[in-house]
Amino acid sequence: MKAIVWIDKTILQTRDQLERAEFHARRRAGELGVSVVKTMWRIQSMADPMEELHRALHAADAPMVITPTLEHVGGTIDLVTEFAELATVDPPRVWPWSTPLTRSIRRSLRGTR
Repeated sequence: MKAIVWIDKTILQTRDQLERAEFHARRRAGELGVSVVKTMWRIQSMADPMEELHRALHAADAPMVITPTLEHVGGTIDLVTEFAELATVDPPRVWPWSTPLTRSIRRSLRGTR
C-alpha cells in the first residue's frame, strides 16, 4: 500500500520539529508496511488543504495518509477518512476510510449499546 505523509507547517515551526515529525511518520509507515510516495507540507497559503491532499492521493494512487497527530488534519478523523485511511504517529492508530453514511451508522449503533 502507498501513503502520503501530511505535516502541517503552521503547527511545527522549526526545521528540527519538521524533520522529526517526518522521520517519525515515515517510521510509522514502515511499521505498517506502507510505502511513502511523498511528504506534503500544509502551509498557511493553501486555500483548501484537504482538497490538495485528496488530489495528491488520487494522483499517486495512495489510499492512506500518515500524520504526526490528529491536530495536523484539523483535529478530527472525519476530514481525511472521507477519502483515505488515516494513520497517526501519536496515538499509534489507524482509522479506515469511511463515508459520511458509514460514520452515521457507526454512531447510531454506539448509541444503542
